[in-house]
Amino acid sequence: MSSMDCKIYYGDGSTFEGPPRDAPPINVQCIALADGSASNYNVGRLILHSWDFYLYGKGRWYGINGYTDLVDHLLFEEVEKVLKGRVIPNSEYQKILSLANNDLKLPRKSGRNSIVEDGRQ
Repeated sequence: MSSMDCKIYYGDGSTFEGPPRDAPPINVQCIALADGSASNYNVGRLILHSWDFYLYGKGRWYGINGYTDLVDHLLFEEVEKVLKGRVIPNSEYQKILSLANNDLKLPRKSGRNSIVEDGRQ
Protein backbone atom coordinates (compact mmCIF):
# COMPACT_ATOMS: atom_id res chain seq x y z
CA MET A 1 0.00 0.00 0.00
CA SER A 2 1.50 3.33 -0.96
CA SER A 3 1.21 6.42 1.20
CA MET A 4 -1.22 7.86 -1.37
CA ASP A 5 -3.61 4.97 -0.68
CA CYS A 6 -3.98 5.83 3.02
CA LYS A 7 -4.06 8.91 5.21
CA ILE A 8 -4.26 8.89 9.01
CA TYR A 9 -5.94 11.81 10.77
CA TYR A 10 -5.09 12.74 14.38
CA GLY A 11 -6.95 14.68 17.07
CA ASP A 12 -4.42 17.53 17.03
CA GLY A 13 -5.17 18.19 13.35
CA SER A 14 -2.06 16.51 11.99
CA THR A 15 -2.05 13.77 9.36
CA PHE A 16 0.29 10.97 8.36
CA GLU A 17 0.95 9.49 4.94
CA GLY A 18 3.67 6.88 4.89
CA PRO A 19 4.58 3.34 5.85
CA PRO A 20 2.26 1.97 8.56
CA ARG A 21 5.25 1.04 10.74
CA ASP A 22 6.14 4.75 11.02
CA ALA A 23 2.67 6.06 11.92
CA PRO A 24 2.41 7.90 15.26
CA PRO A 25 0.49 5.52 17.56
CA ILE A 26 -1.89 7.70 19.59
CA ASN A 27 -4.84 10.10 19.20
CA VAL A 28 -6.06 8.58 15.91
CA GLN A 29 -9.45 9.88 14.77
CA CYS A 30 -9.80 8.13 11.43
CA ILE A 31 -7.97 6.46 8.59
CA ALA A 32 -9.00 7.27 5.02
CA LEU A 33 -8.24 4.48 2.56
CA ALA A 34 -8.49 4.01 -1.15
CA ASP A 35 -10.76 0.99 -1.63
CA GLY A 36 -8.63 -1.17 -3.88
CA SER A 37 -10.79 -4.27 -3.76
CA ALA A 38 -11.57 -5.88 -7.09
CA SER A 39 -15.08 -6.87 -6.01
CA ASN A 40 -18.42 -5.21 -6.71
CA TYR A 41 -18.18 -3.72 -3.22
CA ASN A 42 -15.38 -1.32 -4.17
CA VAL A 43 -16.74 2.12 -3.31
CA GLY A 44 -13.63 4.22 -4.00
CA ARG A 45 -12.88 5.40 -0.47
CA LEU A 46 -13.30 3.89 2.97
CA ILE A 47 -13.09 5.81 6.24
CA LEU A 48 -12.27 3.80 9.35
CA HIS A 49 -13.40 5.80 12.39
CA SER A 50 -14.69 5.55 15.95
CA TRP A 51 -12.57 2.52 16.88
CA ASP A 52 -10.58 2.06 20.09
CA PHE A 53 -7.70 0.55 18.13
CA TYR A 54 -6.62 0.52 14.49
CA LEU A 55 -4.52 -2.46 13.43
CA TYR A 56 -2.44 -3.02 10.33
CA GLY A 57 -1.66 -6.53 9.18
CA LYS A 58 -1.62 -8.63 6.04
CA GLY A 59 -1.60 -5.47 3.93
CA ARG A 60 -4.75 -3.85 5.33
CA TRP A 61 -6.03 -1.59 8.12
CA TYR A 62 -8.99 -2.57 10.30
CA GLY A 63 -10.57 -1.37 13.54
CA ILE A 64 -11.40 -3.14 16.80
CA ASN A 65 -12.82 -2.16 20.18
CA GLY A 66 -11.64 -3.17 23.62
CA TYR A 67 -8.53 -4.67 25.15
CA THR A 68 -9.85 -8.23 24.94
CA ASP A 69 -10.15 -7.95 21.16
CA LEU A 70 -6.72 -6.32 21.00
CA VAL A 71 -5.09 -9.20 22.89
CA ASP A 72 -6.94 -11.72 20.73
CA HIS A 73 -5.68 -10.12 17.52
CA LEU A 74 -2.13 -9.76 18.82
CA LEU A 75 -2.06 -13.44 19.78
CA PHE A 76 -3.74 -14.92 16.72
CA GLU A 77 -3.26 -12.51 13.82
CA GLU A 78 -0.24 -11.10 12.02
CA VAL A 79 -0.45 -7.56 13.40
CA GLU A 80 2.35 -5.26 12.29
CA LYS A 81 1.13 -1.97 13.80
CA VAL A 82 -1.34 -0.88 16.49
CA LEU A 83 -2.70 2.67 16.72
CA LYS A 84 -4.86 3.97 19.58
CA GLY A 85 -8.00 6.00 18.98
CA ARG A 86 -8.99 8.78 21.36
CA VAL A 87 -12.19 10.64 22.17
CA ILE A 88 -12.11 14.38 21.45
CA PRO A 89 -14.90 16.99 21.47
CA ASN A 90 -17.49 16.14 18.81
CA SER A 91 -17.10 19.47 16.99
CA GLU A 92 -13.37 18.80 16.48
CA TYR A 93 -14.03 15.19 15.49
CA GLN A 94 -16.61 16.22 12.88
CA LYS A 95 -14.14 18.68 11.31
CA ILE A 96 -11.50 15.96 11.02
CA LEU A 97 -13.98 13.45 9.61
CA SER A 98 -15.10 16.03 7.02
CA LEU A 99 -11.47 16.54 5.95
CA ALA A 100 -11.06 12.79 5.51
CA ASN A 101 -14.28 12.49 3.51
CA ASN A 102 -13.29 15.33 1.20
CA ASP A 103 -9.54 14.73 0.76
CA LEU A 104 -8.69 15.19 -2.92
CA LYS A 105 -5.68 12.83 -2.76
CA LEU A 106 -7.91 9.78 -2.42
CA PRO A 107 -10.52 8.45 -4.85
CA ARG A 108 -14.00 9.91 -4.57
CA LYS A 109 -16.59 7.88 -2.72
CA SER A 110 -18.72 6.18 -5.36
CA GLY A 111 -22.00 4.34 -5.51
CA ARG A 112 -20.61 1.25 -7.20
CA ASN A 113 -21.85 -1.02 -4.44
CA SER A 114 -24.93 -2.83 -5.81
CA ILE A 115 -26.25 -3.80 -2.35
CA VAL A 116 -28.57 -1.28 -0.73
CA GLU A 117 -29.05 -1.03 3.02
CA ASP A 118 -32.18 -3.16 3.18
CA GLY A 119 -30.41 -6.01 1.35
CA ARG A 120 -32.17 -5.68 -2.02
CA GLN A 121 -30.24 -5.19 -5.24
